[in-house]
Amino acid sequence: MDDNYWQHIRSQFELPPDLIYLNNGSFGPCSTPVLDAVSRYVREIDSNPGTNLGAYHQKLDRTKEKLGSFVGIDPKDFVFITNLTVGMNMISRGLSELKASDEVLTTDQEYGAVDNAWEFVSRQRGFTIKRIMGVCT
Repeated sequence: MDDNYWQHIRSQFELPPDLIYLNNGSFGPCSTPVLDAVSRYVREIDSNPGTNLGAYHQKLDRTKEKLGSFVGIDPKDFVFITNLTVGMNMISRGLSELKASDEVLTTDQEYGAVDNAWEFVSRQRGFTIKRIMGVCT
């Protein structure tokens, strides 16, 4: 792809032109079209919450149907979450069968908040966390 394409992509973000932002692990900025769409949805819901919140949930259900069809998952078998950290906390706490004799295998490339989630649950349940080092070297 040529430079014009990437300049067009770059222009859709509200980042200073001299900033090269690579940390999408803690916070990935949204493009202006996404920010505009979110703002429209919030304003629409706020204009008549009693009616429009129901319409929002219908849109959410249709989105789950489309996404589920695309990836081959029944829409009843997944949920939308706020971010990866929330999802990994749900997983680490939701695996209630993990016990002291078990091991969880991960790598040294894990995001810090996810490491914290596994460490917290391992202290409660006593299982061991094993990290594979240097996976991406």
